[in-house]
Amino acid sequence: VHHCMRVADTLSAEGIEAAVLDLLTDAARVPLARLLSEEALEAVPINALLTGSRDEAVAQAAALRGSGYGAAKLKVGGAAPAQHAETVRAVRAALGDAVALRLDANRAWGYDDAVAFGRAVESCGIEYIEEPLDDPSRFVNFASATGIPVALDETVVECGVDDLDRWRGAKAAVLKPTLLGGLEAAMWFARRAANLGMTPVISSSFETGLGLAVLANLAASAMPEGVAAGLGTHSWLGADIVDGPFPVADGRIDVARAHALCRTVAVDYGAQGGHA
Repeated sequence: VHHCMRVADTLSAEGIEAAVLDLLTDAARVPLARLLSEEALEAVPINALLTGSRDEAVAQAAALRGSGYGAAKLKVGGAAPAQHAETVRAVRAALGDAVALRLDANRAWGYDDAVAFGRAVESCGIEYIEEPLDDPSRFVNFASATGIPVALDETVVECGVDDLDRWRGAKAAVLKPTLLGGLEAAMWFARRAANLGMTPVISSSFETGLGLAVLANLAASAMPEGVAAGLGTHSWLGADIVDGPFPVADGRIDVARAHALCRTVAVDYGAQGGHA
């Protein structure tokens, strides 16, 4: 049943691949991560998501101190750069220096506004900002002008693996297997990104627990140790198709427990208001 439910869960090449790979893990009696790589990590760090109003994001950031999370991600864009810069500075002060801060602008700004924002937060120790410009061709110019590293996200899907070298100088490539065509495609993107000097960051597209478990195993096999994956969306689920809490503790996903969770299905998922 869990093989079929996983396919229904993602409705994508990733889901079909995951179902087939799960059969292979049963035969090999190893978690998916170990099937993908003998050097897979046992636990994957993830970034926390800071959401809501400025005050809410600051309160969430303060709560992360000492929580075990090593990275947090904040959405920016959609308003004046100066307003977002104030929020970023307040969030950084609440986080302290021990937690890395990632930003995601979703191509919100033109070049001049983006540079103004970047210069306003250059002292905040930003790990990277995803897609700061409405013109992706100028990402590397932005990084040079502001000193803030850039990460690709939507651009990865749009440009394809063969054109990644156009963005040499980007610090990271955010990889969403559901959008890239599945696990094998994401692993190929990860290898290509690493060869170009970019850190591959496996991220979710709001999958249920089944999909997140697969992505956690992929991240354990495809990402460098110590780099936080973008798999913090489990906390957004009001109900889940898996029967049990998603195995996150101290800002890390236990990979073997995530794999085992795929064997459990909440029979009352539809009654909880979920969807298959």
